[in-house]
Amino acid sequence: MYIWTGIDVDGQLRGIKDAARTAEEELGMKPSCFTLPMHISLKIPFFVSDDVAPRVISELENRLLSAKRFEIDVDGIRDEGNIIWIRMTPSKELDELTDDIVALTSRRFDVEPHEYDCDRLYHTTLFMDADRTKMQEALTRVKHIALPKRIAADRFIIGTSESGELGSFKVIRTLEV
Repeated sequence: MYIWTGIDVDGQLRGIKDAARTAEEELGMKPSCFTLPMHISLKIPFFVSDDVAPRVISELENRLLSAKRFEIDVDGIRDEGNIIWIRMTPSKELDELTDDIVALTSRRFDVEPHEYDCDRLYHTTLFMDADRTKMQEALTRVKHIALPKRIAADRFIIGTSESGELGSFKVIRTLEV
């Protein structure tokens, strides 16, 4: 089973999410971002055996429930080629929470950290597509939408997938602090 966790920012970014979803549908883009709530990933999806998964989920839940609410600065929309995302500014609290989760999964469950777990490129994905023309048009349709300057990290999610494929994850836990 594949497990993933993140900060749920869906309600805080509702306006741009609705516009992005409309653009994705109208442009015939590959659905990529809206099968889950908008989120900031804290750990790249990782595989564990089905018999270990309940313990991993429980440990993640305990760590996330021990987190204190904190604020995250929104850095703006960035076009990275085949992905357009809303970048978030790294902070002490965000880095510590990510480091704790990576260490927990590594130390207790022998999950190797993924390179993206440590890159500090915190973001919420708006679009993913290989067609640059569609990506540019999608960006044009959302770049005028005002983003909040800060968002709260006060709602966490844990998701699972049997295959680990994009679009196959489902949220199994929502945790508020």
